[in-house]
Amino acid sequence: MPVVPGLARFRHIMGINETLGRTSFLARATLDDVLDEEGKFDLDKARQTGGIHAIKRLRIRTNTRRYKDGTEDVTVTHEVELRDKNSSVELMGRHLGLWDDDEDPREVLERLLGIPKSQLPAKADALVHPISEDEEDERPAS
Repeated sequence: MPVVPGLARFRHIMGINETLGRTSFLARATLDDVLDEEGKFDLDKARQTGGIHAIKRLRIRTNTRRYKDGTEDVTVTHEVELRDKNSSVELMGRHLGLWDDDEDPREVLERLLGIPKSQLPAKADALVHPISEDEEDERPAS
C-alpha cells in the first residue's frame, strides 16, 4: 500500500459498520450520558458512556465574587451542548433508503412493509391500529 504524505497518523479509515455505528450513537445520545443525578456535568460519566463524543460544545465559566470582609465565593458552571441528532438520523435514513425527497411516502411504506401500495390503507394510523369492519361501520362519515 502506498504511503500518502500527511496521512501517516491515521491507522485506518472508518469502514461502513463503524460509520453507521457512530452515526447511530450520535442519534441516540442524550444529556443523561454526560450529566450526573443532580444535573451537573460529569466528565468521568461522559467518558464511560461515550457521551463525550456527542459533545459539540462545553463551556466552563468561573465566577468569583469578593466581599468586603475579604471572603470569596467561587461559582463554576458548565454549559453543555450536544451535536445535532436530526442530521444523524437523516443521514442514517438516507443511507438505509428510508426516504428520498422525491419519493412518494406510500412507496416507502410499500418497500418497508412489503405490502403492495394498492393494499395500503388511506391513512397511516390504520397500519398501527387496524380498523375492523364493525368499527368502520360505526365511524361517522367525514
